[in-house]
Amino acid sequence: MIVSWRVLFSCFVIVGSTINCLEILFEQFEQFNGFEMVDMKLRVRKFNRTMTTLNGTIFVQQPIGNNIVFHTDLFHSRLGNQQFNHYPAKLPTCGFCDFFDNLHNTYEEHISDIVNVPRLKECPVQVREAHILDKPFPSSVLPPVCPTGLWKIVISGRLNDEERLSYHMVLKYRILLLVTSIMVTVAIQANFERLEQPSGKEYVDYDLRVRKFNRTAVTLNGTININQIMDNTMIFDSDVFLSRLGNQQFLHSPLHLPSTGLCELVNHVRKEYPLILEDIENFPQSGECPISVRTMYVKDKMFPTEILPTPISAGLWKMIFSSKVNEKVIFELIAIIRISDTMLIPYHWWLLFVTVSYVLPLLGMKGSFERFEQFLGEEYIDFDLRVRKFNRTTMTLNGTIYINKRIDDTIQFSSNIFLSRLGNQQFQHYPMHLPTQGLCEMIQHVHDEYTSAIEDIVNVPSASECPIEKRAMYVRDKIVPMDVIPDSLSSGLWKLVISGELNDTIVIRFMQFILLCLMAVCAQQAFATLKASYERFEQFLGHEYIDFDLRVRKFNRTTMTLNGTINVNQPIDDTIQFASDVFLSRLGNQQFQHYPQHLPTSGICEFIDHLHEEYPAIIADIVSIPDHKECPVSERAMHVVDMVFPSDILPESLSSGLWKMVITGMIDETVVIRYMFSIRLTDDYMR
Repeated sequence: MIVSWRVLFSCFVIVGSTINCLEILFEQFEQFNGFEMVDMKLRVRKFNRTMTTLNGTIFVQQPIGNNIVFHTDLFHSRLGNQQFNHYPAKLPTCGFCDFFDNLHNTYEEHISDIVNVPRLKECPVQVREAHILDKPFPSSVLPPVCPTGLWKIVISGRLNDEERLSYHMVLKYRILLLVTSIMVTVAIQANFERLEQPSGKEYVDYDLRVRKFNRTAVTLNGTININQIMDNTMIFDSDVFLSRLGNQQFLHSPLHLPSTGLCELVNHVRKEYPLILEDIENFPQSGECPISVRTMYVKDKMFPTEILPTPISAGLWKMIFSSKVNEKVIFELIAIIRISDTMLIPYHWWLLFVTVSYVLPLLGMKGSFERFEQFLGEEYIDFDLRVRKFNRTTMTLNGTIYINKRIDDTIQFSSNIFLSRLGNQQFQHYPMHLPTQGLCEMIQHVHDEYTSAIEDIVNVPSASECPIEKRAMYVRDKIVPMDVIPDSLSSGLWKLVISGELNDTIVIRFMQFILLCLMAVCAQQAFATLKASYERFEQFLGHEYIDFDLRVRKFNRTTMTLNGTINVNQPIDDTIQFASDVFLSRLGNQQFQHYPQHLPTSGICEFIDHLHEEYPAIIADIVSIPDHKECPVSERAMHVVDMVFPSDILPESLSSGLWKMVITGMIDETVVIRYMFSIRLTDDYMR
């Protein structure tokens, strides 16, 4: 049974740890007599794994009025073992016409999908055929106080107290108890699988292809060319087939679209299914007939799941559309769609969703800047930008963009996008890019389409300015504008490389890293953060330059601290260049692997200045630390007392485990100083 999102959410909010949802299923339908008056050719069949439906036709063989009076009897089998006891409840006794009038007045929404049902106030009911297709039992019509079990309803029609018509239906009434171990299907997803045109390209040429858009979605792309003027003389029919197991073993389904002319079909689609047309350009207007020659464009069209009827079973669906002129098939189109159940979510995650649903949209994406780097082209545009940690959960972009020359559209900018799904720097090229264009065109495009990306950048060029004059643009605490990022992008580490070419020679290149994750995943940051603890400190050589007399000791039950003295034994300047290597043992078992991350190579003066500017928390508790811009660093003794590792300086993307950093100081490529320290990162859950 497909349970709607809103119903489930309401159940969770109201009930708490246990959710009771009523479900009623058809079990059996059988007619005993009265076939000459009303012949009910109905059967119960399994619709999907959890639902049964009623299907068939009701034949009213002769006009019937209120002289046929209906009586009901209810029987209940509490254990569901066919041992029925008479139950003291019944429907009111009424005539045949009154019975249908009562259905219209009280349960109109539940009989609206029965084709050709007798109309309100129609009496006598005329000869007819009423068709029922995949009708689930409407659970809302029964009172919630009914006990669970197997119910049998016996309905008899009497003429002058003589039974002339009788039938019964058996229903299973149960309560769905959703607890922490149960997973519920909350939605369906439909994806294009294949589209093929066997014939009729001289009339309409569907030059369309299905391609993978991202990890979970496929889209339709291409053009539809109408090559001749067409009107309602072309009659369109449809046939639908279903392969429940998705193994291409198709069975004919009794679903189809009404047979209609082309113009009527266009009007019907525009009126009833406008979602189908949202991403199709140049589609015929309502009332346009005949349809003129044209080309329609389809770009990244996802199947609109909202147009599907509910319930609909999962599986592989094949639809064959054909067009006839004078009973001769002149056109065929085959579309295959895969429908699957999505979002099986355990109950404990639902509790998390309910808890934080008032403060953030859990099913959206969150983006954070990771890194910005320019490789060449500073003489044209100098991107003096850096990514810094703004608070515990947000990274921002800061700095200045210098345009050093007047630039117009002669420099053409192109882009390449790469994705590391696991966030481990193992990138694969992604089939998506920004359009190749000049700088003026690009700035105008950003003004038109992505205003939020530049609205807080000071001194950005105007939309119509070309060439772009020399200037300095200032970026301060810029977060990733999520409204410009498509919803369909998957989580992971994304790398955008932008190149500027002049006469086919690359003159500008820079790249930007952005980390995307589901808000439902990022939300754990509200409950858990990384905690870092010193594990070990060791110096291997270079005591004559700097002597790190430091040790790690246990401060309390949960905290390790660094203590000791750092002795600078001779003046040191930037002639000694310090480099770093990082290693990770994910299991914490000393089995280290090199990690593709490091601090920038720099002299000791630059290194200390960098600490003062970017990581003052590290040196706040170190006594006699060199001042900012002090160079060379003079002889001194620096004292470290109960220093806790400042976890807030760590990037969010680091995984838990045992980390080792080896720092090496070199003079003319000769190692003169080397020391290492290891820290243990663990998930610290907030209480």
